[in-house]
Amino acid sequence: MSRSHADIVELVREGALEAIAALSSDPEDPLLTFALCTDDDVSGVFHVGCTLQFARTSEFPDVRFQPTDFAQTGQCSPEALDMASEEFQRDDRRPKGPGWAQARDDDFNAMAEGLAAARATGKIPDSVFMTVMSTDPGDHMSSLEENWLPRLNAPEVLRLWRQWRLDCARSWLSGLQAKREPLSYGDEYRIECLRLEVQRFEALLKS
Repeated sequence: MSRSHADIVELVREGALEAIAALSSDPEDPLLTFALCTDDDVSGVFHVGCTLQFARTSEFPDVRFQPTDFAQTGQCSPEALDMASEEFQRDDRRPKGPGWAQARDDDFNAMAEGLAAARATGKIPDSVFMTVMSTDPGDHMSSLEENWLPRLNAPEVLRLWRQWRLDCARSWLSGLQAKREPLSYGDEYRIECLRLEVQRFEALLKS
Protein backbone atom coordinates (compact mmCIF):
# COMPACT_ATOMS: atom_id res chain seq x y z
CA MET A 1 0.00 0.00 0.00
CA SER A 2 1.25 3.48 -0.88
CA ARG A 3 2.31 5.78 1.93
CA SER A 4 0.02 8.69 2.73
CA HIS A 5 0.75 12.33 1.94
CA ALA A 6 1.43 12.93 5.65
CA ASP A 7 3.87 10.01 5.74
CA ILE A 8 5.84 11.45 2.81
CA VAL A 9 5.94 14.87 4.47
CA GLU A 10 7.40 13.34 7.63
CA LEU A 11 9.97 11.29 5.71
CA VAL A 12 11.13 14.39 3.86
CA ARG A 13 11.26 16.47 7.05
CA GLU A 14 13.37 13.83 8.80
CA GLY A 15 15.66 13.23 5.81
CA ALA A 16 16.16 16.92 5.10
CA LEU A 17 17.17 17.67 8.68
CA GLU A 18 19.69 14.81 8.63
CA ALA A 19 21.19 15.97 5.33
CA ILE A 20 21.33 19.62 6.40
CA ALA A 21 23.07 18.65 9.64
CA ALA A 22 25.71 16.75 7.65
CA LEU A 23 26.25 19.66 5.26
CA SER A 24 26.49 22.07 8.20
CA SER A 25 28.98 20.02 10.23
CA ASP A 26 31.92 22.40 9.62
CA PRO A 27 31.37 25.73 11.43
CA GLU A 28 34.12 27.24 9.26
CA ASP A 29 32.16 26.40 6.09
CA PRO A 30 28.51 27.38 6.62
CA LEU A 31 25.72 26.10 4.42
CA LEU A 32 24.33 28.64 1.92
CA THR A 33 21.76 26.58 0.01
CA PHE A 34 19.91 23.30 0.41
CA ALA A 35 17.82 21.79 -2.38
CA LEU A 36 15.65 18.73 -2.81
CA CYS A 37 15.77 17.73 -6.46
CA THR A 38 13.49 15.60 -8.60
CA ASP A 39 12.40 15.41 -12.24
CA ASP A 40 9.27 16.57 -14.05
CA ASP A 41 7.57 13.25 -13.23
CA VAL A 42 8.58 13.42 -9.53
CA SER A 43 9.90 9.88 -9.85
CA GLY A 44 12.44 10.24 -7.06
CA VAL A 45 14.20 12.72 -4.79
CA PHE A 46 17.79 13.51 -3.84
CA HIS A 47 19.46 16.34 -1.96
CA VAL A 48 22.33 18.72 -2.75
CA GLY A 49 23.85 21.65 -0.94
CA CYS A 50 26.15 24.59 -1.45
CA THR A 51 28.51 25.73 1.29
CA LEU A 52 30.49 28.95 1.46
CA GLN A 53 33.72 27.25 0.38
CA PHE A 54 32.03 25.58 -2.58
CA ALA A 55 30.60 28.92 -3.69
CA ARG A 56 33.98 30.65 -3.35
CA THR A 57 35.70 28.11 -5.59
CA SER A 58 32.95 27.93 -8.21
CA GLU A 59 33.40 29.56 -11.61
CA PHE A 60 29.84 30.86 -11.32
CA PRO A 61 29.44 33.92 -9.04
CA ASP A 62 25.71 33.18 -8.60
CA VAL A 63 26.08 29.44 -7.99
CA ARG A 64 24.18 29.75 -4.72
CA PHE A 65 20.93 29.88 -6.68
CA GLN A 66 21.86 27.14 -9.17
CA PRO A 67 21.44 23.77 -7.42
CA THR A 68 21.94 21.85 -10.67
CA ASP A 69 25.60 22.93 -10.46
CA PHE A 70 26.06 21.66 -6.90
CA ALA A 71 28.05 18.55 -6.05
CA GLN A 72 27.82 18.55 -2.25
CA THR A 73 25.78 15.98 -0.32
CA GLY A 74 27.64 16.02 3.00
CA GLN A 75 28.51 12.39 2.22
CA CYS A 76 25.08 11.63 3.60
CA SER A 77 22.27 9.46 2.22
CA PRO A 78 19.36 9.74 4.66
CA GLU A 79 17.29 6.57 4.83
CA ALA A 80 14.12 8.65 5.13
CA LEU A 81 14.78 10.39 1.78
CA ASP A 82 15.59 7.04 0.18
CA MET A 83 12.24 5.73 1.42
CA ALA A 84 10.40 8.74 0.00
CA SER A 85 12.20 8.30 -3.31
CA GLU A 86 11.26 4.62 -3.47
CA GLU A 87 7.66 5.54 -2.74
CA PHE A 88 7.50 7.94 -5.71
CA GLN A 89 8.65 5.10 -7.96
CA ARG A 90 5.83 2.72 -7.00
CA ASP A 91 3.71 1.68 -9.98
CA ASP A 92 0.55 1.88 -7.90
CA ARG A 93 1.21 5.30 -6.39
CA ARG A 94 -0.59 7.36 -9.02
CA PRO A 95 -3.75 6.70 -11.01
CA LYS A 96 -3.60 6.15 -14.74
CA GLY A 97 -5.20 8.81 -16.90
CA PRO A 98 -6.38 12.34 -16.05
CA GLY A 99 -5.66 12.12 -12.31
CA TRP A 100 -1.97 11.37 -12.80
CA ALA A 101 -0.79 14.99 -13.11
CA GLN A 102 -2.58 16.10 -9.94
CA ALA A 103 -1.12 13.13 -8.04
CA ARG A 104 2.33 14.09 -9.34
CA ASP A 105 1.82 17.66 -8.13
CA ASP A 106 0.63 16.35 -4.75
CA ASP A 107 3.89 14.44 -4.38
CA PHE A 108 5.91 17.54 -5.27
CA ASN A 109 3.94 19.48 -2.68
CA ALA A 110 4.59 16.75 -0.10
CA MET A 111 8.33 17.26 -0.60
CA ALA A 112 7.93 21.02 -0.24
CA GLU A 113 5.77 20.61 2.88
CA GLY A 114 8.38 18.32 4.37
CA LEU A 115 11.12 20.87 3.73
CA ALA A 116 8.93 23.63 5.18
CA ALA A 117 8.39 21.45 8.27
CA ALA A 118 12.16 21.07 8.59
CA ARG A 119 12.53 24.86 8.41
CA ALA A 120 9.83 25.29 11.05
CA THR A 121 11.93 23.39 13.61
CA GLY A 122 14.18 26.44 13.93
CA LYS A 123 17.27 24.27 13.39
CA ILE A 124 18.15 25.85 10.03
CA PRO A 125 19.62 29.38 9.87
CA ASP A 126 17.44 31.95 8.11
CA SER A 127 20.41 32.70 5.84
CA VAL A 128 20.14 29.28 4.13
CA PHE A 129 18.29 29.40 0.81
CA MET A 130 16.01 26.35 0.44
CA THR A 131 14.11 25.02 -2.55
CA VAL A 132 12.44 21.99 -4.09
CA MET A 133 12.95 21.74 -7.83
CA SER A 134 13.05 19.68 -10.99
CA THR A 135 16.58 19.46 -12.38
CA ASP A 136 15.35 20.24 -15.91
CA PRO A 137 12.03 21.96 -15.30
CA GLY A 138 9.28 22.85 -17.69
CA ASP A 139 7.16 25.93 -17.02
CA HIS A 140 4.75 24.04 -14.76
CA MET A 141 7.43 22.65 -12.45
CA SER A 142 9.21 26.01 -12.32
CA SER A 143 5.93 27.57 -11.22
CA LEU A 144 5.46 24.96 -8.48
CA GLU A 145 8.98 25.64 -7.21
CA GLU A 146 8.55 29.41 -7.18
CA ASN A 147 5.20 29.22 -5.40
CA TRP A 148 6.86 27.47 -2.46
CA LEU A 149 9.85 29.78 -2.06
CA PRO A 150 8.11 32.31 0.23
CA ARG A 151 7.25 29.50 2.66
CA LEU A 152 10.73 28.05 2.58
CA ASN A 153 12.82 31.19 2.90
CA ALA A 154 13.29 34.33 4.93
CA PRO A 155 12.14 37.54 3.15
CA GLU A 156 15.68 38.85 2.66
CA VAL A 157 16.90 35.61 1.07
CA LEU A 158 13.80 35.50 -1.14
CA ARG A 159 14.53 39.07 -2.22
CA LEU A 160 18.08 38.06 -3.21
CA TRP A 161 16.72 35.17 -5.28
CA ARG A 162 14.24 37.44 -7.04
CA GLN A 163 17.00 39.96 -7.78
CA TRP A 164 19.09 37.13 -9.25
CA ARG A 165 16.20 36.06 -11.46
CA LEU A 166 15.67 39.66 -12.58
CA ASP A 167 19.37 40.07 -13.40
CA CYS A 168 19.34 36.81 -15.39
CA ALA A 169 16.26 37.84 -17.37
CA ARG A 170 17.75 41.25 -18.16
CA SER A 171 21.03 39.66 -19.31
CA TRP A 172 19.30 37.10 -21.55
CA LEU A 173 17.02 39.80 -22.97
CA SER A 174 19.95 42.08 -23.74
CA GLY A 175 21.76 39.26 -25.53
CA LEU A 176 18.78 38.41 -27.72
CA GLN A 177 18.04 42.05 -28.53
CA ALA A 178 21.65 42.48 -29.67
CA LYS A 179 21.27 39.78 -32.36
CA ARG A 180 21.17 40.88 -35.97
CA GLU A 181 17.78 41.12 -37.59
CA PRO A 182 15.74 39.50 -38.95
CA LEU A 183 15.13 37.57 -35.76
CA SER A 184 13.64 34.11 -35.90
CA TYR A 185 10.12 33.53 -34.63
CA GLY A 186 11.64 31.64 -31.71
CA ASP A 187 13.87 34.60 -30.78
CA GLU A 188 10.94 37.04 -31.00
CA TYR A 189 8.84 34.81 -28.76
CA ARG A 190 11.69 34.46 -26.26
CA ILE A 191 12.21 38.22 -26.19
CA GLU A 192 8.55 38.80 -25.38
CA CYS A 193 8.67 36.17 -22.61
CA LEU A 194 11.78 37.75 -21.13
CA ARG A 195 10.23 41.22 -21.20
CA LEU A 196 7.29 39.88 -19.23
CA GLU A 197 9.65 38.15 -16.80
CA VAL A 198 11.61 41.36 -16.24
CA GLN A 199 8.37 43.21 -15.54
CA ARG A 200 7.14 40.50 -13.17
CA PHE A 201 10.28 40.40 -11.07
CA GLU A 202 10.57 44.17 -10.99
CA ALA A 203 7.04 44.27 -9.60
CA LEU A 204 7.79 41.51 -7.04
CA LEU A 205 10.86 43.37 -5.80
CA LYS A 206 8.81 46.54 -5.34
CA SER A 207 5.96 44.80 -3.50
